[in-house]
Amino acid sequence: MQKNKIIETIFGLFLLGISIFLFLSFSSFFFHWKKDQSQLIIFDKEIIAENLLGKIGAIVSHCFIYCGIGISAFFIPMLLFFTGIKILFAKKNILEDNFYQSIIYKFIFFSIWIPITSHIILPDKTGIFSGIFGFEIGNFLISLFGKIGLFILIVISISLYYIIIKKRKKKIKFLIK
Repeated sequence: MQKNKIIETIFGLFLLGISIFLFLSFSSFFFHWKKDQSQLIIFDKEIIAENLLGKIGAIVSHCFIYCGIGISAFFIPMLLFFTGIKILFAKKNILEDNFYQSIIYKFIFFSIWIPITSHIILPDKTGIFSGIFGFEIGNFLISLFGKIGLFILIVISISLYYIIIKKRKKKIKFLIK
């Protein structure tokens, strides 16, 4: 029993550490991505990355933000942080299961739609807001629906999302009474 508690504590602290690492490297990426993009060679000692967390931070940020889901990558360190807190303080029940579950749903929903919306609103900007995911999926959806049709789809999906969330909250309040 004591051994499991030690493993849980180590894992929770590990998740908190990774979340801080990712958050700092992602934040630094927005200031230094142009300089670091050509500096992604790990084993060359002559090349120095501008990212706060060095070459590893620059590479991880490049993969998650530029090559991945853009600015939505910030949801990953937040999710890891909440997961670490939940593991560390499991018996104190700091994060309720419903709260934690709703965070996961929101992160998934917005990780999909923020890059696509960023690509529509800022099409001429570089991929740091939309990432390759937002660029490719956005272009595909624009070819299907057109820009206005895709904008309408995004507005409808966000509206439906909030309607479902409100309905779920009312259902939970009804069950509590």
